[in-house]
Amino acid sequence: MTNIESTIKNEQSNGRKVLSVFLTTGFPAMAGFTDLVLQILEAGADMIELGIPFSDPIADGPVIQYSSQVALANGVNVEKVFNVVEEIKRNSNKPLILMGYANP
Repeated sequence: MTNIESTIKNEQSNGRKVLSVFLTTGFPAMAGFTDLVLQILEAGADMIELGIPFSDPIADGPVIQYSSQVALANGVNVEKVFNVVEEIKRNSNKPLILMGYANP
């Protein structure tokens, strides 16, 4: 069973819903982003979905399109996303999901 599955089953068995929060990696800034994610988890989020910013995210709406543009302008790339993931996982055992595009 994956960490995601066990989190969902545990919350459901206790009559609770699961809160999954989506963030585009590096939005609004890279500085402090990892701390932001950890604070969201500490505040009660059960899992985090990190979006890997993409230059042409037409499958997403204007909010995520904008956040991708800002993150890319902040210098975010796949390597930096994995560095963020590594830091988060050092400090939290809650599930982490990556969302990307077929051609990032």
